[in-house]
Amino acid sequence: MSIPIVSYYAFSRLIGEALGGELEQLVAARGFTELVLFSDAEGTQLALLPVGTGHRHAKLSDAQGQEIEGLRPICAIQAPENGTAPNPKLEHEQDLARLENSLRARENYLAECEHRIADVGQNLSVREALLEQREHILVGLERDFYERSGLGPVTVEPPPEKETG
Repeated sequence: MSIPIVSYYAFSRLIGEALGGELEQLVAARGFTELVLFSDAEGTQLALLPVGTGHRHAKLSDAQGQEIEGLRPICAIQAPENGTAPNPKLEHEQDLARLENSLRARENYLAECEHRIADVGQNLSVREALLEQREHILVGLERDFYERSGLGPVTVEPPPEKETG
């Protein structure tokens, strides 16, 4: 299972104030390509591990599945391009805007699906009504045929009515 790359805002919220200073120092030093957050099962112990040339792991995939002193990788961030930490509030607003756009697209998709389902249901109702009409016409023609042929009065019962629900 790969280590997910998260936004700087989400990463900084996960590490909290305890490792906030260390995060700022690592970002200012610009000596990593990714920064991995390690945690124990309860989330009480946290550690940051820089990844890149000159570090314990040269690639993020090398840190994948590693356990260091009982801590496992949770998520990672990529190194900021300019060496300064992004503004968490701005990044949070951008994440919210992306999520809102995604939600709007999903809602539109659901509305389209509901519309298609309604169309299919309407078409089915129309076809059922036409079929019932044809069945009644056929019963009438069959009754007329028996009466004209002199076979006697034959009672042909229409098909049972279908329950609509």
